[in-house]
Amino acid sequence: MWVSIKPDGPLFLRGHGEFDPSARGPIPFGRSLSWPRPGTIAGAIASLAYRERGTSPSTPWEDLKLVAGILEDAGISSIWGPLLRYKDEVYVPLWARGLKIVKLSSLRTLAGSVERGCLSIAEGLDIRNIQYVGTALLSRELGQKRVREGYLFIRNMTSFPPGTEFLLELRGSPSIPLPSRVKFGGEGRIAKVAETEPVELPKEGNRLLLLSPAPIRSGSNFLISGSIDVRGLGFSLARRKRRPLVRAILEGSILKLSSTDNVYNLLDHPFGLTLKRLGYGSSLSL
Repeated sequence: MWVSIKPDGPLFLRGHGEFDPSARGPIPFGRSLSWPRPGTIAGAIASLAYRERGTSPSTPWEDLKLVAGILEDAGISSIWGPLLRYKDEVYVPLWARGLKIVKLSSLRTLAGSVERGCLSIAEGLDIRNIQYVGTALLSRELGQKRVREGYLFIRNMTSFPPGTEFLLELRGSPSIPLPSRVKFGGEGRIAKVAETEPVELPKEGNRLLLLSPAPIRSGSNFLISGSIDVRGLGFSLARRKRRPLVRAILEGSILKLSSTDNVYNLLDHPFGLTLKRLGYGSSLSL
């Protein structure tokens, strides 16, 4: 099943930075990502499939297994994506001196330019940042890292063109109520989730483009272009804490691999299967 997630307005796709005054000073700053990560997407889909499981995760990794279990209960074996659609044109991430969002129809040409060392790409979707400045109304609770009451708080929201949709493939035999509305990202932002037609993807090639980060332990000989960095696995609502930081090849990177199965083999972590089910390491052929 393919579904679309259509935001109602600007999104706050929180990155891995701290908001706490001890780390940020008297004016904490939150910056939104320009491409949704698997933690945000899996959480939104799981909220549609949620059933009371009667358990509380004791560790961050157990928390991820809990989300994967909720998806499995709804018949979703794994999530693949995301792609972005705007005005009937499909877009994908491509790393070229930062993350660009480019047309899928132009991907092979642009990827070839990046591989040849042309790292400046002007073509891409027009995405804007909207900055909000306000005073925090929440107090800092014991053991919780939040903006202190009365402190200034600045957040940069990501504004996609009106009508933008994120496209996902829910693999397995999904059974979730559609269409529905869910919270998507931070700050209580709302998006509509609905079933949509499958997207025709490129034929098999000898390279892969990552649509979502692929956590790895070591090795990068397969990386043609892109970036490897430390990234967070999202925020746990159940534990009210951030999930672990991991080393990952970032979305938009190009890999010298011929099969998506090879990407999943990179997830050589005890919880690699869980990460795969949540959408980490999603890729398409070039």
